[in-house]
Amino acid sequence: MDTTTAGPIAPEVAPTRAPSETANAIRARLLAPAMTVWTFSREQSLGQVPRPSDSPQSTVSGVDKLPVLVIGAGPAVGWGVRSHDLALPGSLARALAARTQRGVQVDLVAHAPMTMSTASATLRTASLSRYAAVVVAFSIKDALQLTPVRRWRRQLSALLDQLEADAAVGTPIVITGIQAVRSIPHYDSSLGEIANRHAQRLNQETAAVVRERERFVFVPLVIPAGKRAARHRESGDYVYWARSIATAFAEKLARGGGSALPIRAPGAVARDPALPDNEDIIDETLRQQAVDTLRLTSRERDERIQHLVDVARRALQADSALFGVLDRDRHVHIAESGIPLGESPRDESFCDHTIRRRDGLTVLDARADPRFAHNPWVTSGPQVRFYSGYPVEAPNGQRVGALCVFDSQPRTADEVNVELIEELALLIQRELWRYLPEDER
Repeated sequence: MDTTTAGPIAPEVAPTRAPSETANAIRARLLAPAMTVWTFSREQSLGQVPRPSDSPQSTVSGVDKLPVLVIGAGPAVGWGVRSHDLALPGSLARALAARTQRGVQVDLVAHAPMTMSTASATLRTASLSRYAAVVVAFSIKDALQLTPVRRWRRQLSALLDQLEADAAVGTPIVITGIQAVRSIPHYDSSLGEIANRHAQRLNQETAAVVRERERFVFVPLVIPAGKRAARHRESGDYVYWARSIATAFAEKLARGGGSALPIRAPGAVARDPALPDNEDIIDETLRQQAVDTLRLTSRERDERIQHLVDVARRALQADSALFGVLDRDRHVHIAESGIPLGESPRDESFCDHTIRRRDGLTVLDARADPRFAHNPWVTSGPQVRFYSGYPVEAPNGQRVGALCVFDSQPRTADEVNVELIEELALLIQRELWRYLPEDER
């Protein structure tokens, strides 16, 4: 069916003469059995729709990286594309980077079956306090199930309470609307229209509830003008939505609704990594659990990771490079290139300092740095003078180790390409997704 429109399809727009809430509830109860059967038949065909299977994370490199979480169903899942870089995480990372002139890392916790009634359990799987911004996305499931408006309002209010309690103070939070049901080919029918109208009512309620909370903002997921229902979703839809979300964050901050996404001027420099207030607190129990889950220290040589370590050493013309993991009280080298350095106790490791800084650590002359001047790697052995490293995270966001380069000669800031180290570290980070057990993906 041709659903081309003259303008955006806005699921939040209400009918001119809306029935009473009680009448809607009675109508929904009568229609529920037919909607359940129809929805089940439609969902059976979703197996043919592409969806990403790669690492649920997208990054735009840059200084003072913003950690952002996208959590939920529907648009968060990435229906219609093969990579999260083409879905909402990648599109949002690029949109926010353009807005802030900073690096952005978007982590994804996608749960396709999530509804309003199960959203609270999904949120408990994420460490919300780690993020500078959070996006919660809902699918069309509640519209298809004709979830009563009163129940939706009650559960949404409880969910917002949970978000306020678990997220860091001042973190702006976007709640997305339910997209237009009939804009999805599988649901473009007369029964789909019933669900579409119910989505409008739920979106109205969401907008009203969110409006009462200072740190929250509601973003309706409208469909771009001229959109034709030819496939489930495509990359252009995610770009369109990501720009709306990035704009909402920017406008929220401009109105004084938060301080977690400060805008950086182009060319601004990062904070001195030597300053104590630039160190993050590491939950060692969770971090070690991530190392144990990936079984990194017991695996055979990984050729892909080894190649990236080789590239790092050659590109920076350094004596040595390695990807190492901090396993309890030792620094285990998973891949090495150049002059062998040998494993070391964790308390002698440069990388132990690196994982505490989300933007990495560069030491131009270790002998002149009080943190490392008496380190055995500096005073003897490889006699390290220059070091640059960037943390590598497990799929659950815990920093398990770092990509590092070492050289026996000091360097100046102009001689160091820290952006390249970051890019290569993030590529290694993506490789770790392959190590995650199937039941945890």
